[in-house]
Amino acid sequence: MKKRILFSIMVLVILALTLVSPFPVAAKSTKTPICSLQTVVNVVAGQEWYTDNNTILHVRGMTTYSTIEPKPGCPEPDSIYAHANLSLKVNVELNVTTGAGTTWGTGITTFPGVNGTFVGPFVGKIENYFVSGKSLGIGTGDLKGQLEVISFHQTSWTTYEGTGYIFAP
Repeated sequence: MKKRILFSIMVLVILALTLVSPFPVAAKSTKTPICSLQTVVNVVAGQEWYTDNNTILHVRGMTTYSTIEPKPGCPEPDSIYAHANLSLKVNVELNVTTGAGTTWGTGITTFPGVNGTFVGPFVGKIENYFVSGKSLGIGTGDLKGQLEVISFHQTSWTTYEGTGYIFAP
């Protein structure tokens, strides 16, 4: 539990620092809006076990693979960010009787034709078996120096909506 709290605090501090940084680079950065649909296309199970009279499900190291497309009705994203693939390493603590819990892990977002990725943590809250949360991606390769800050929520068993920004120097 302490690790999750520290991890959440770390993500919030990083987000706060990127949004209010006094450095001139932050003042000159561009802010590209992101509004997307993420569809899970494959899941590789991780370790799973139950505790507390089989009411608490623990999952460690589950891998999900998703496609990311623009969400209809949203502003058109920058073309290089319009389509992507997402790989997540997912951990879960879920009360199966109430549908409440937490999830956390790391993700890698890749874009066709781009020699770079966004890599970073995500944290989420589970209510009624559906997830909502935030993620932070740090650019690598051609995306180095960029940050991807996304809020997401689950809309069906395999679909999530994400909104946020990509900050580039």
